[in-house]
This record gives sequence, structure tokens and C-alpha cells, in this order.
Amino acid sequence: MATLEQRFEWLKEILEEKPEDFADYYKDDFANYLDIEYLEVKNLAKFLGKKFSDFNRCENKEDVRELVNKITSYIVMHAQIEEIIADYLA
Repeated sequence: MATLEQRFEWLKEILEEKPEDFADYYKDDFANYLDIEYLEVKNLAKFLGKKFSDFNRCENKEDVRELVNKITSYIVMHAQIEEIIADYLA
């Protein structure tokens, strides 16, 4: 079973990968939210909130990748694109 530290390293690696699809472009936003460069493992639960238990069940890097994909897909589905465009054009 992977340790929390190993999962955290996988998370950082995944968030640094080049985007392959549209949702991947939100990895930077997620990394910024986590303040990944300065985040310590001990504070990870605070930032992941209710998804920490899902993160803690990840057994390998692909499991972490799937969780990140769920998060970025959620962002895409719930982005308020019209509001962003209207705000920009205002």
C-alpha cells in the first residue's frame, strides 16, 4: 500500500504534466489552489477536504490521476463561462 507521502509525490508529478486534453489545463488552477509548491503533506487533508478519503484510498499513480481527472472535469462542468466572458468584456 502506498504511503501518504508517495501519493503526494504522485499528485505533484501529475499536476506538472503537460496538458493532453481541455480539462488538463485546469491542473494548474488546482495546483495553485493547493499552493502545491509550499504545501506540506501534513496539511493535505485540510486542502482536499471531503476528497481526502478518496485520495487516501489511491493505491497507485493511476488512481491519483483518476482523482485529479474527476476534479478537473468537475471544474470544466461547473465553470461559469458566460459570467467570465461578461466580466471580461465589461
